[in-house]
Amino acid sequence: MLEVSLEGTTLILTLNDARRRNPLSGKLAARLLSELDAVVNRNDVRAVVITGAGGNFCSGGDFDDMPERDLAQWRDHFEGLMRFVRRIVTYPKPTVAAVEGWAAGAGLSLACCCDMVVAAEDARFAYAFDKIGVLPDLGLSYTLPVRVGVTRARQIMIWGENLDAAAAKADGIVDRIAPKGRALDEAVRLATTAAAGAPLPIAHMKPFLAKDMERALAFEVATAPVLFRTADHAEGKAAFFEKRAPVFTGA
Repeated sequence: MLEVSLEGTTLILTLNDARRRNPLSGKLAARLLSELDAVVNRNDVRAVVITGAGGNFCSGGDFDDMPERDLAQWRDHFEGLMRFVRRIVTYPKPTVAAVEGWAAGAGLSLACCCDMVVAAEDARFAYAFDKIGVLPDLGLSYTLPVRVGVTRARQIMIWGENLDAAAAKADGIVDRIAPKGRALDEAVRLATTAAAGAPLPIAHMKPFLAKDMERALAFEVATAPVLFRTADHAEGKAAFFEKRAPVFTGA
């Protein structure tokens, strides 16, 4: 599920379900949180890189992690995700996403949680939440407008846009573009550079910059559980597996 390694002073967390393009489940988010917590006070770990195995970053939320749940169970699920979001966005060490292939849905959210996004020249970014009749989660309702501005975020979310690496960089989702297959190398290089800086200013700055995040996370926790119990969500999931366009009714 997750491969953990250390390159110099950089912790590398690799989503490792390549056959399914590295979907993100609640269990995987909890594991990522655990690994971040495990090194937060280690002076020999000065930066973190998150990447995916097998040529893709993350295909989105794990459909195996979307069973029938009541509202309380869905709220518990999203509260767990938000604990991870709070941790990574305010993490006292620099974080870099190294994106090869697809970053879709929750994969886009995960990348946007990081301080820097490095994408291979052939990487693709997809909003995707609209295809299954739900809201953005994993903090994207906060991180996407911060990166691209409210107007552009609104357009991406309403029209469910897919972006190549160049377009994502023009919008502000991507910060650096690397040759195909070299995103991780560039991410580690940038992480190493950031790790050479004084750690305390970074640790104090990141929570301050995220001071408006809680409103967005509360919105996601309150609203997402309702939408995951709608007929439109069931239709979106069915359409995905049947490889057809969904027909939404607003129910």
